[in-house]
Amino acid sequence: MKKLELIDMNVNSISEILTAIPVAAIILDYNSRKILEVNKYYLNLCSLSKKELIGKNSTDIFINYTDEECYQHADILKNKEIKMLKNYGNYIYVRTLENEFIYKKKRVILQLFIDITEQLKVRNGIERNIKVQYALKKINEAASQKENINEFYIEVKLILHEHYSSLGLSIQIKEDNIDTEPFVINRNDIYLQHKQDFIKIHNEGLIENVYKVKEKNEEILNILAVPLQNKNGEVRGSLCCFFYKDDYVYDKSDREYLIFAATTISMCLERLYTEKELKKTYHKLLKTQESIIHILANALEVKDPYTAGHQKRVCQLAYEMAKKIRPKDKDFLQRIKLAASIHDIGKIYVPSELLTRPGIIKDIEKQFINLHAEVGYNLLSKEQSLSDIAQIVYQHHERMDGSGYPNGMKGEMICTEAKIIAVADTVEAINSFRPYRQALGMSAAIDEIKGGAGVIYDEEVVNICVDLIENDSFSFS
Repeated sequence: MKKLELIDMNVNSISEILTAIPVAAIILDYNSRKILEVNKYYLNLCSLSKKELIGKNSTDIFINYTDEECYQHADILKNKEIKMLKNYGNYIYVRTLENEFIYKKKRVILQLFIDITEQLKVRNGIERNIKVQYALKKINEAASQKENINEFYIEVKLILHEHYSSLGLSIQIKEDNIDTEPFVINRNDIYLQHKQDFIKIHNEGLIENVYKVKEKNEEILNILAVPLQNKNGEVRGSLCCFFYKDDYVYDKSDREYLIFAATTISMCLERLYTEKELKKTYHKLLKTQESIIHILANALEVKDPYTAGHQKRVCQLAYEMAKKIRPKDKDFLQRIKLAASIHDIGKIYVPSELLTRPGIIKDIEKQFINLHAEVGYNLLSKEQSLSDIAQIVYQHHERMDGSGYPNGMKGEMICTEAKIIAVADTVEAINSFRPYRQALGMSAAIDEIKGGAGVIYDEEVVNICVDLIENDSFSFS
């Protein structure tokens, strides 16, 4: 603190010094820090009279930093130059400047107070707006990243908690006409104190409004609520913003930002609801596919139990191989599962006596049996939802070098699913009993696919199959 020695100011009292100062000011005794004099501008700042102030220690006129009632202002009061006065129930922030001088051979301190309340409000408003914009950006990102409404709901709660910890926020989403419990973020447990009021606001007051809830101690809870609506105007839920105590009044910008936030959340919810409905439709389609496949498999089993058992075992091996190739591709795994389970469905048109007859099959009979891939394709392709499955069934006897049937397709022309089923089909056929020969065993099956790897069979698929059998101890159940 800079020391000034006043030689002759031509004043008769300290009050004359303060009168000449155009801002709030007081003069303190240097040693005791007791107030000697105050000016009229200072009296306008605080709720005490001049009589109550004179002789009081200067530290007594400021709100203690540790007082519970100013807990929410602690971030501002970390600046030691800023103090807080209470004026008839309102908080006033002041920046303090002080200097020491000698008056009539006595050391005194001149302390000036500059009201920065409005300045802080502007600063806080800018900071709040930045938080709002950032939170909306995060909500948009969450909507594009989350796969379902529940995940989005949880993420929104975390975003609101991170960016609005000083304010209370509540969000409720209606899910299938059932109201979720309103989620409220507030360190003072406002929701617990006003649970009935919140439920009423969420369930009945889904309109833009400001609610005030009085407590026993006359403190007031300000609540601003806006609805979450879809594009048809239907209410999907509500978003509430509130503040504990009556020292904050929502203004036009708060309403605009809250409505903007609600609009953003509503748009995100609309997209997620649409995706949810699409997924429902997709799952219904899968169920339809599975039902059709199940009916066809059962029909084949009645006619030819051997072929039905063969398909089940091929499906088992093909599915395990597919999980090694694309473990996270659910659609791919589903196609393998369905196609493998009816890959020989075309044999339903082959006479049973030809399929089960012992002895060597003649070339003309083999050509007739080989039509089952094309017949299976024609049967399945009549149902549009099974078009992908039909193609896999059509190609499962094609070979990498073009020696397969029905079209002599080569290499990358053959779909991956068909390549997998081709290997699984070969392994199961060699390992198992056939009407025209005894089972040759798993060693012979492995030798066959190893010998044809990269020529007849896809090399990667062969390696995965061999690894499953030799290292993962795969066996047909």
